[in-house]
Amino acid sequence: MKKSLIILVLLLSGCTAREYKIDTTEIESAVQEYLDENLKDIEADVDININELNDLMTGLIKEVDKSVIGVVNYNAVDQPNGTGSGVVYKCEDDYYYAITNHHVVEASSRLEVYFVDKSFVEAELVGVDSDTDLAVIKFKNDSNLVETSNFGDAKELIRGQLVIAVGSPSGFTYFNSATMGIVSGIDRFVGIKDTDDDGIDDVFVKMLQHDAAINPGNSGGPLFNMEGEIVGINSLKLVSDQIEGMGFSIPVDITLRVIEDLEEYGEVKRARLGVWIGDVRFWEEAPVDLDRGCYVSDIVLGGPVDTTSDLEIGDIIVGFEDQNIDGLSQLKDLLFQYHPGETVKIRYYREGEYFITTVVLGEM
Repeated sequence: MKKSLIILVLLLSGCTAREYKIDTTEIESAVQEYLDENLKDIEADVDININELNDLMTGLIKEVDKSVIGVVNYNAVDQPNGTGSGVVYKCEDDYYYAITNHHVVEASSRLEVYFVDKSFVEAELVGVDSDTDLAVIKFKNDSNLVETSNFGDAKELIRGQLVIAVGSPSGFTYFNSATMGIVSGIDRFVGIKDTDDDGIDDVFVKMLQHDAAINPGNSGGPLFNMEGEIVGINSLKLVSDQIEGMGFSIPVDITLRVIEDLEEYGEVKRARLGVWIGDVRFWEEAPVDLDRGCYVSDIVLGGPVDTTSDLEIGDIIVGFEDQNIDGLSQLKDLLFQYHPGETVKIRYYREGEYFITTVVLGEM
């Protein structure tokens, strides 16, 4: 009898859970066993000073701890819908601004943010973007319980680098728990929304995959690099009896793009090309010598491509600005980095030749 693999995408908002005691000697033993196992085949002479590593980790957690907050979503009858996490990234005009997940604040009548001493204040919603599962909130606080954290550089992210997740899994009983892991993968396109209710996700977001432990309640909490910079916002993980350690964070480049628009407009202004496109890998009429790119199946009359470019139906887009295009998800991700009204350069293939055109982007 065949066993079916069931994979759940778990959004990481959640509630409280039972307390249990942790045996620190078992943790120390497990860490040592891990180091022994993973360092035994390294030929280079590696000098590991456990005390220095301990100082680095504890200093890092202390540095970022006050920037991580708890978020409570209350419904219309003033009952908690759920809890999540967030991270404060700036203070301006007496307001602290924090980024969290859209699903943490969704359908809220009011919001509260909690601090390390379990005190709380009410927060205001600045704006949300469901397509990236991000939201910005702001609040006032005149105590010394809040600090800000800086954003890292998405271009410096590499597979294998150490990262730390901070948040409140299973509610505030475990407020600002910290877990460590590595970046497992970059540019993972994960489905987060089914807009036509056909059971198949049709909204995909570029994610950062990592194996730092995250659980319900970690939603909206930050993923830090070893410099204490925000490199991702934890959003979901894959759940299955046959899957372990697959967490996903919204990477810093997408986060910054969303923050910029939410602060200015209260929503994200998305650029559009005005075309219907598909992945060339799944196109039966694709040229035999071309296995990457996006084919143009139709063009919107009066749209940006129709009025400002040389693209035609049947052309295959193989480059966007300075990036080669492998498929549809990548093209959408690159387009998201630009604003309506900007002019972009597109490289395309037509009847055995390559051409370059420009497009003035429209607004969705």
